[in-house]
Amino acid sequence: MNFDQLLEEFNSRNPYTNAIGIEMTEICFDYAAGKVDYSDKVINRNLHVHGGVYVSLADTVAGAAAHSTGAHYVTQSCSFQFYKATDKGTLFCTARVNHRGRKTCVIAAKLTHEDGTLAGEGLFSFYKISDETNPLHQCMDKPKFR
Repeated sequence: MNFDQLLEEFNSRNPYTNAIGIEMTEICFDYAAGKVDYSDKVINRNLHVHGGVYVSLADTVAGAAAHSTGAHYVTQSCSFQFYKATDKGTLFCTARVNHRGRKTCVIAAKLTHEDGTLAGEGLFSFYKISDETNPLHQCMDKPKFR
């Protein structure tokens, strides 16, 4: 499996993220990016993007970064900080692996508004449930943590 196939799999095979409009935009070795657009599907009663959507976006993007080696992981734990509400536009997320061990992977995720304002950030721990059957190759140029 290559990065394009993994990206397609993340965008097509997750009913929950599809229902709320999360879209993965990039997957590279130890890195991933995604977004969700402001819509009636993701807002709370105050007309801001629901906090659960922030965490869902971060968890999904961090999970894609974990899976970038071809192995399968599940979320083990997370800690998330909310900084700014989102009441329009698109919420973006980038995630980069901080540590990849034999069975666990720790990933930092950052959520930003269209203007680059930091909206939230989290630290996610993933547990490997299967070995790498189709390791993916590193990108020539790793994207910077946005």
